[in-house]
Amino acid sequence: MELKRVKNHWRRYLLFILVFSGIALRSQPKIIIKLDDLEAKQSSIDACIPTFEYLVNNGVKAGWGVTRFGSATESQIATLKYYAAKTNSKSEPLLEIWHHGLDHTKDNPPGTWEFSGTTYAYQKARFDSASQILKNKLGVTVRTFGAPYNQTDATLLQVLSEATNMKVILLGQQTPAPSTGIINLSNRVNMESATGVVNYNYFVGNYNTKKSVYKDYMVLQGHPPQWTTDSLKNEFKKIITFLTAEGCEFVTPYGYYCFVNNITPVAPAKEKSGAAPRSLNLFQNYPNPFNPVTKVRYSLPEKSDVTLIIYDMLGREVVQLVRAVQSPAEYSIDFDGTRLSSNAYLCQLTANNNVITRKMVLLK
Repeated sequence: MELKRVKNHWRRYLLFILVFSGIALRSQPKIIIKLDDLEAKQSSIDACIPTFEYLVNNGVKAGWGVTRFGSATESQIATLKYYAAKTNSKSEPLLEIWHHGLDHTKDNPPGTWEFSGTTYAYQKARFDSASQILKNKLGVTVRTFGAPYNQTDATLLQVLSEATNMKVILLGQQTPAPSTGIINLSNRVNMESATGVVNYNYFVGNYNTKKSVYKDYMVLQGHPPQWTTDSLKNEFKKIITFLTAEGCEFVTPYGYYCFVNNITPVAPAKEKSGAAPRSLNLFQNYPNPFNPVTKVRYSLPEKSDVTLIIYDMLGREVVQLVRAVQSPAEYSIDFDGTRLSSNAYLCQLTANNNVITRKMVLLK
C-alpha cells in the first residue's frame, strides 16, 4: 500500500509538471517583427537583402512596410516578389508586405503627418493610391497598415474602415471600433535604442520588463534600410536567437490576426513549375560585402545570348563567369574571390543587348 501511495504521488507530481510546462510554453508571447521603410530606391532594396536572406534562411516570419513604391523598377519589383513568395516547410508565408503610406510625408502642411492632422480627402487618396500601387506592381492585396512615424488620427480610422481587405493596424495611436473587425497591434517592445540602431541588451531589458504584461504578442519595430552590418549580425540575430530560446513563435501581422480569428492564412501565389521568369533581372549578390565567396543570381524571361562578367572599378575585365545562349529560367552562380584583393567590383549581366550592373564588395 505504501509503495502504491508513493507511485500515485509521483504520477500526480509528474502530471503537474507536464501540465505546468505546457502552460508556460503556451504563455510565451507571439513575436511580430515590424520592419519599416522599404522603398523604390536601389540603396534601400540592397540594404534590406541581408535581412531578407537571414529571415528566409532561418524560417523567421516578419512583416515589411513598403512605401514610395510608385517609381519601382522591374528589377526592384522582381526582388521583392522573390522574397514575398518564400514559405516555410508548412507552406506558410514568411514575409507579409504591409502598407506604409504613399510617400511617408510629414510637415506637409507643417505640424501634420501623412495620416494624422490631414483631411479625409487627403488621407483617402493616399491610402487608396498606395494600395493600388502594391496591387498593380506586386500583386499584393494588403491587409495590414502601419502609418509613417506611427502617427494616426480618427480620420485614418474612417479610411481604414472603408478598406474591406484591411484587418490590422500596427502601433495605432487609436484603436478601430470592434465593428470594423480591424485589430490594433500596439504591444510595442523596442529593439532599437534609436532609429536604425539595433541593441540586443537594450531589447532584452525591455522584453523582461514587458513579458509579464504583453503575454499574447509583442511588436518589434526595426528599420533595416538604416542597419549597419553590426546591427544585423551582432544585434538583430542575437535577438532572434534569444527569442527562439525563449520558446516564442514568430508570426506576421496578418498571421496573428488569422490566429486570433482561427483562420488559415493563404500562402502567396507562386509561378507554375517550369514557368519562365517574368522579367530580366540581375539580383544583388549575397552576401555583400563578401569574403571570399558570394552568390550571383539572375533571371531570363526569354532565350538569350548571355554574358556575365566581373570588372574592376576601372572597367577592366577580371573574370568571365558566363558566355552562352541560355533558356528562360533563374540562374545562380557562386563567385569565388580568393585570388582577388579587397576592393569594389562590378558584376555586369548582358542578355540580348540589355545590360544590368551591380556593385559588389570583396572585404578580406
